[in-house]
Amino acid sequence: MSAQNYLGLIQWILAEIQSHEMKAIKAAARAMAGSIRKKGRVYMFGSGHSVIPVLDIFPRYGSFVGFFPLYDPRLIVRSADVLHLDRIAEVPLPDRADEAADVAHRVASQRHDPVAGLQ
Repeated sequence: MSAQNYLGLIQWILAEIQSHEMKAIKAAARAMAGSIRKKGRVYMFGSGHSVIPVLDIFPRYGSFVGFFPLYDPRLIVRSADVLHLDRIAEVPLPDRADEAADVAHRVASQRHDPVAGLQ
């Protein structure tokens, strides 16, 4: 694939996202901003390749205030192994996880995710 074709494909994908997903993206952004505004937290979860943005949000210098990563190291390398993990849905949450202001966001980089049931 040439660079021009590759860039054209990326532009097409971004246009599709903008035309079909912008309403949902804005709703999620409003929920997250509202949570942080109320001193709540935004928990992010992902498995396999989808854990990358979750790890990037990990609190450190330059990270985003109010975002907290949730991940299980067993899901980082081979997410297909989740089918054999007992009680994987029991993600440990801080004591405040039931706060009304808190929001959870599941990152997914593919349609067929073995942990899709955790939504």
